[in-house]
Amino acid sequence: TVTHVHGERVSVRAAGGSELMAYVYAPDPDPFESRKPYAHPLRTLGGRTVTGYRPNDHRWHKGLQMTASHLSGQNFWGGN
Repeated sequence: TVTHVHGERVSVRAAGGSELMAYVYAPDPDPFESRKPYAHPLRTLGGRTVTGYRPNDHRWHKGLQMTASHLSGQNFWGGN
């Protein structure tokens, strides 16, 4: 089942109801938080989470993210 909460996230659930993936595209309220879309949690069909969210050594990392550091003169890396 795919559920879209407009302006916030898209979630995918398995037939049994467990969430397999959430794609979050709502911007973080804090501009220092590397404001870009991310997928978290990502889970296997067995329920094991395979992504991390804000690990201690890289607090700005959120699940699976893609980025271009600079594109057409704009900084898309995030942070200050």
